[in-house]
Amino acid sequence: MHFITKSLDTLKNRLGTNGEILIYGEKGNYYEGICSFNLSAEDNEILYLEKENGIKLPEDYRMLLNYSNGIKLFQVVMDNINIGGGLELFSLNEIQENAGNVQHPYLPIGYLSENYLSINMECVKNNQPNYLYHCSFLEAIPLNLNLELFVDRYIISQGSNFWDWPIYTADNFYKFDE
Repeated sequence: MHFITKSLDTLKNRLGTNGEILIYGEKGNYYEGICSFNLSAEDNEILYLEKENGIKLPEDYRMLLNYSNGIKLFQVVMDNINIGGGLELFSLNEIQENAGNVQHPYLPIGYLSENYLSINMECVKNNQPNYLYHCSFLEAIPLNLNLELFVDRYIISQGSNFWDWPIYTADNFYKFDE
């Protein structure tokens, strides 16, 4: 059972009329964020991307594209100015534009924390469910998730880098804070 659209619908129900949401941040901070959704992609558009790139997209990602052909979640707003941050999931056109910016077998599907959120197409080809990676120009870090779990956890954590949480313990957290 896929729940990615239910997670996104639930988030949408919490948004203000202009996509705004109050985000509770770390250490008692809060700020305003913006979420926005494009129109859905058509099946023939998704098939065209797959054919052009010789790939087969994971089912949960296809469902997301059918829901919205590009999404921005938890973009930070300060003094009524969108200063970025958050997660940007690319439209089909943006995927094509960014495809050459990461090495094979990674397909960039979004931008997150100054790096690409990417699908490892070899994992998908070999039916490995944990296909999502955070890719810089130097390395690809496995997130050990598929897109559906990533989006759900990203919404629950209100845009926090939840995948980094295990790094910070009571022994070292306050050292990073200095």
